[in-house]
Amino acid sequence: MNLKQLLVIFFLAAVIVPASAAWADDAQAPKILSLKGAVFMDEKPAFVGQAVHDGSVVRTDADAVCEILLNDKSIIRIQGNSHATLNLGSDIKTIALKSGTIVSFIKKLAATVAGKTGRYEIRTPAAVAGIRGTAFFVKVESPNSTYICDCNGVVYVMDENKGHKKVLSAKHHTAMRFLKTEKGIVVSKAKMKYHTDAEMQGLAHQVGMKIDWTVVDKKP
Repeated sequence: MNLKQLLVIFFLAAVIVPASAAWADDAQAPKILSLKGAVFMDEKPAFVGQAVHDGSVVRTDADAVCEILLNDKSIIRIQGNSHATLNLGSDIKTIALKSGTIVSFIKKLAATVAGKTGRYEIRTPAAVAGIRGTAFFVKVESPNSTYICDCNGVVYVMDENKGHKKVLSAKHHTAMRFLKTEKGIVVSKAKMKYHTDAEMQGLAHQVGMKIDWTVVDKKP
């Protein structure tokens, strides 16, 4: 084998191996399950089946909807007028929701390290909501106000400064509002708003599940 042939083989290996690794990453990454309206990922039109990598930014127009499948039992819905930065590839899956609404149905979050449990958090300009398996709804009402509803299950919430920590437990919708004021963050109880039982059941149905409104779902 001459030098030219060796250089060709080396070049092909350098190109094919990274590409294969990228394809493997795409196969395991969360995917866009469905789209409605104008949805953009990293400022380019999104498409069904597209892999969602850490740091991806999803932006939706007013009437748009983007559903992302995390695994066979977990799904999120990003609704209209939303801007979200997604980091879903590690044990602690986070979404930085700058504006808009995210509806979540989360089950069976596997950890990449033995002995750990997967976790999922949504962070907004005013609050943080996290779970290990449940259905919940988060809406950034304004840069200073965040509405969080524990629709079914257990959700831990806190303000952006890690104060006002509270664990919500609900069979059927327990909501809170986090409001930033000149004197600090004010937390108050809120009514069920912006979403319906049918909407939550519809999201669960997308992954073959059903919400039982008679019990608090505590199973991750």
